[in-house]
Amino acid sequence: PALYLPFSIARALVPVALAILLHRSPLLYTVFKRREDPRAELLYALIVSSFGLLIRARGIHFVSLHSVGLVIGLLTVAYIAAFYHSFFESTSPTRTFFALLLFGMLYSYGAVVVADAVGDTSTPTHYVVHVLAKHYTTGRSRSYYLTLEPWGPVEQPNSLGVSKTIYDKASPGDQICLELSSGRLNAPWYTQVSCSNAPFDTAQ
Repeated sequence: PALYLPFSIARALVPVALAILLHRSPLLYTVFKRREDPRAELLYALIVSSFGLLIRARGIHFVSLHSVGLVIGLLTVAYIAAFYHSFFESTSPTRTFFALLLFGMLYSYGAVVVADAVGDTSTPTHYVVHVLAKHYTTGRSRSYYLTLEPWGPVEQPNSLGVSKTIYDKASPGDQICLELSSGRLNAPWYTQVSCSNAPFDTAQ
């Protein structure tokens, strides 16, 4: 855990470093290069940084995206603008735009989650929440969700993404324990914890 923050910062700085390389040495580096292009391809490093931050953000949930939505949007725009050269060099500018938009959104969301939650030293509040229902979605992969009753600052039933193991064990009426923290960016976030480790002053 002591390495979570420095490694997250390193991932967040990867696109910045690549953008500087691309703008200072456009004859040596490119993104979405053509097959015959001899320049070094930076795309794979962008993919690794975006998905690396997203993986680090797994299990961390914002109470509301309203407080950070604008920041995520601005970071995504800056991300796309940093690599605008790739639109002119690509054989399919539209496809390139949507690919950069996807990577930019993943990067921006992951970066904001890391900035808010990783290293947050605020004292968390514990909640015991009942499961109302459960469901899963299918696509390229299957995702599992528990529908939870309203709790704390969440005034409506909400879905919590969980692992298959937790999904299989959970049934309507069971209890799930959550920890709510204020966040370093003042954007409250929560995560699921083991109920066996919950303190005695747990809120309902």
